[in-house]
Order: sequence, then structure tokens, then C-alpha cells
Amino acid sequence: MGSDDCRMRDCPRAAERTMTFRSHEDVAVCERHYRRAIAIKYGVLVALSVVLAGLGLGAYWLLA
Repeated sequence: MGSDDCRMRDCPRAAERTMTFRSHEDVAVCERHYRRAIAIKYGVLVALSVVLAGLGLGAYWLLA
């Protein structure tokens, strides 16, 4: 795996991990792109939870 290049947007770094996407399986990526993808994934999950909690509190405040 270390000899492959990262497949994300012409990245010149060596690929160290593989990731699975909806339309592709086992895409070789470097550590930087892997961490970035994980951070985006969990960031979206946390942001969605905060927004839904805020909407619930707002609805409770308006109806109470």
C-alpha cells in the first residue's frame, strides 16, 4: 500500500490507508485526507445534533 499514491485530487503523497465511499470501494488515501474525511463526518453529525436540539428547545419554548 505504501507505494501507491493518494487518489484524492492529485495529491502527491503516498497512500497509507484505504477508505470506502458509496460509489467506490477501497480508495487509497494519505493520512491527511483520511483524517480530514473523518473530521468532516463527525463534524456533520455533531452539528446536526446541535441544530435538532436547538429546534426542539425552540419549539418547547414557543409552545410552553
